[in-house]
Order: sequence, then structure tokens, then C-alpha cells
Amino acid sequence: MRLITLFFLAISICCFATPQIPDLLFYNGEYQVWTGSSPGLMMFEEKGFQPPPEAIEATSLWRWFIMIYSIENDTLFLVDVDILISVGDSLRRSDEPPYLTIGKPPEIVRKSVFKNYFPDGEKIPMSGFNEIVEIPYGDLIFTEVNNRTRIDEERYYIFEFVNGVVIKQYDLELDERNRYKDLLVDHYLETAKYEQQKDSLRTVFTRWEDVISYREYLRRNIFELIDTLK
Repeated sequence: MRLITLFFLAISICCFATPQIPDLLFYNGEYQVWTGSSPGLMMFEEKGFQPPPEAIEATSLWRWFIMIYSIENDTLFLVDVDILISVGDSLRRSDEPPYLTIGKPPEIVRKSVFKNYFPDGEKIPMSGFNEIVEIPYGDLIFTEVNNRTRIDEERYYIFEFVNGVVIKQYDLELDERNRYKDLLVDHYLETAKYEQQKDSLRTVFTRWEDVISYREYLRRNIFELIDTLK
């Protein structure tokens, strides 16, 4: 399943030109971009929840909903759900010459609809969520590598969730995070799991072999490939 995830990630990068509005994580008093899969969205799909009529499906939000999560007492919760709506005037042409365009473009804003689906307003534990999630935060760091600019962030949270509970976590500076991922790759290359997956990995890697090395490809995807943190 995770190899399939990597394959579709590669396809999505190539095919969807418009960046998507991300889900968010509220942690340590700040909002960060949520980079894991979206258990709240999967829950909505399983329950058949539909967006309200006022919701806009924009090219930057093909999934309709923006999920906001928090980690409290080592547990992942869904705490809010936003949609995009259009407010204000709309443009139209006048009925008489010189047929000028009148009005103002509507403004696109976010609106919380959490209580539409959870009327009591109580946060929802993501109890079925099992994943390793890396959350970058801090200042951007630009590095020139082989005539390409690589963009990293200053620090990284790394969480391992089992049934929605954080069982391991790290808060690492960029260099520490890179060394840690190298250690994970070294360990992964010695496992029977890698022997089972390497042919599929090599096939997917052919899309990127002119850009990065095979080891860098593994390092970038290591949290998708392993089952647990060390």
C-alpha cells in the first residue's frame, strides 16, 4: 500500500499544477502544515459527509474540506473543518452601452463548518490513524545542489502515530534530521522488507534518476517505507 502511495505521489506532482491548500496541525501554540495523510478526510468519505451547498470546489481545494488537527496529551484530534465560500458582489455587464463591467469580484474566504457535522462541538480523536508524519517548521533554508535549489526548513517534528496516539516523537534541526534519516535508510537496506520492495522501488525511481540519487530518493521517502522509528 505504501509503495502505491509513493507512486501516486509521483503522479500527482507531475499532473496537478495548482498547489493545494493544506490541512493544518495546531501544536505547541502554532499552526503548521499537516503533511501526513488526512484521517479526517477519510472519515468524512467513510461517513458519506457532503460539503454544504455554499462550499466552493476550487482548483486549489479539489477535496472541498480543510482539516485542522491538534495533538493534545499525545493524541491526534480533529478540531475544526473549513470550507471555501464566495462572499460579496459578482461581476456583470451593464445592460446599456458601453456595456461596462460593473460590480466587484467576489471574495473567497474560509468558513468553519465543524458543527455542521459534529453539533456538540467536541474534538474528534483520530483513533484509527497509524502513520509516521514529518512536519517541517521554522525558517526556509536554500541550498544549491547540482545546479538546483533545494528548499528545506530549519526544524522538523517527527511523530509516529499508532491508533492516533504519538508513541515516538523527535524535534530535530535540519542537520540532525538528515543524519537521522540516513541511519534509518542504512537500517532499512538491511531488512527483508527492502529485499521484497526493491524491485518496485527501482521502477518508481526511474522517474527521478536524472534528478536525485537512489539513496536520496530512499531518504526522502523513508518514513513511507519503514514501519516504526528507531
